[in-house]
Amino acid sequence: MPNVSSTTPALHSAANLVAALESIGDLLPSAAILWDASQKCLYRNREARNLFGANNTIQLELVGSSTQPEWLEQIRTVANSIEPRVYQSVRCICADSSPRSLDLSFQPLRLDETTQYGTLLLAQDVSRQQELEYQLAHSAGLAAVGRLAARVAHELNNPLDGSLRYINLARRAIEVGQTEKLDEYLNKSSAGMKRMAEIISDLLEFSRGTPDAEDDRNVNWIVEEAIHMLREPADINEVIIAACLSDEDRMPSLGGTKLLQVCGNIIRNAIDAMPDGGRLTITSGIVNDDIIIRFEDTGTGLPEDTNQIFKPFHTTKKVGKGTGLGLAICREYVEQLGGTISAASNPSGGATFLVQIPTQSPESNQAIANDPHNLKDSPQ
Repeated sequence: MPNVSSTTPALHSAANLVAALESIGDLLPSAAILWDASQKCLYRNREARNLFGANNTIQLELVGSSTQPEWLEQIRTVANSIEPRVYQSVRCICADSSPRSLDLSFQPLRLDETTQYGTLLLAQDVSRQQELEYQLAHSAGLAAVGRLAARVAHELNNPLDGSLRYINLARRAIEVGQTEKLDEYLNKSSAGMKRMAEIISDLLEFSRGTPDAEDDRNVNWIVEEAIHMLREPADINEVIIAACLSDEDRMPSLGGTKLLQVCGNIIRNAIDAMPDGGRLTITSGIVNDDIIIRFEDTGTGLPEDTNQIFKPFHTTKKVGKGTGLGLAICREYVEQLGGTISAASNPSGGATFLVQIPTQSPESNQAIANDPHNLKDSPQ
């Protein structure tokens, strides 16, 4: 949106400015309206007449609002305060009864050698731009769904094929009366079906994007609970888990269900990476207003490109061990909490995962409020 500075030197007269606008105004891609200090309309170009009507007022109705702003009061305020007001992506019904998204810029403008200012409104229709952005995002989403569906089909095909093969072997064994391997065939088939159920369960968790329930808990409590949940598999693999947690009173409470699943997934992966025993050290603290949780193990390490491990269905585990969705879910949850998760191989062996979350959730950037009296303007 063009910006007209309030310090622009005055033209010799408002008539000169109107004459200049009349010569080029209809060529502008934006709507342009000029009012004098008394809010009398001096000029409006063709696009402005189409959007706002031909009279002195602005025929503009905000969508989803029970009350409408006094536009002439907005114009008067800009002229008196000599402060511009900019509103982006205002969803409204224009004079031609069509819904549009407009960027509106009210700029104070000195019209003569006096201290009085007029107001220039520049309005740009960004409806088509928003529509194209939506279509692009939608197309990208469909492409991502297609890739995910292909990976799901690939992941499910192997256990499905194996289960069907063992079921057929079991049926043939029954037909010929050789039942000594029947239990083996059925167990193999059952294992394949359990594998498919595990893949589908993790996929549903990943696609849901957020746990069903939220329970804010102290960060240290969440870490300790995740350790307790996985104590048994750690003991089986002879993995020692050492926790060095910050002072309880310093650590805030936040999305417990999400963070618990993040910690649980990382601890489970560390245990799986140390089948012959090892050590997992977990530390927590606050650095520069960020919660830091560090997981350091002595396992098998990570691939060179650590970014790959956070992608859906990417796994470094043996075939049939893990679905490759755990770390993708971790990244999704941490980002929902406004944080980041990273991983690196240790020079001496093993891997380190670092979870970093702001102590306060970042404020969401809201667009124009539906209430016209609470329109958020951006000073230029």
